[in-house]
Amino acid sequence: MNIDYFQKALIDEQAHLAFLGNALGSKAPSGLTLQIPPSAVKSGQAVLNFGVALETAFVETYLGAVETLSSADLKLVAAKVGANEATHFSFFDGRSRRPWRAAATAIDRDGSLRQRAPSLPTSRI
Repeated sequence: MNIDYFQKALIDEQAHLAFLGNALGSKAPSGLTLQIPPSAVKSGQAVLNFGVALETAFVETYLGAVETLSSADLKLVAAKVGANEATHFSFFDGRSRRPWRAAATAIDRDGSLRQRAPSLPTSRI
């Protein structure tokens, strides 16, 4: 695994948190924590799988926000953060020994990620 990548990704996540906290002001949630189960870090493959799951949730959250926010400025921010999260997803997905998944994934009109290869079942990732 590439420690430089993880350090840069952490800086990205901290910047997202700070920016969104400032944008939301008093409406920003507080006291939130992320509990990482020991099974998510028991091996390199487990870390990659956990990363795919987290980044999928992040991408879908920010893309969903673009649809629901009323402020054009906040929609733009959500789209930019979602694009950044998609680069993180690509890192994890591309290294998780499932290269077909990255190549076969597309975003539907509703923002959900779906498999596009004909031999694969269509499902949310």
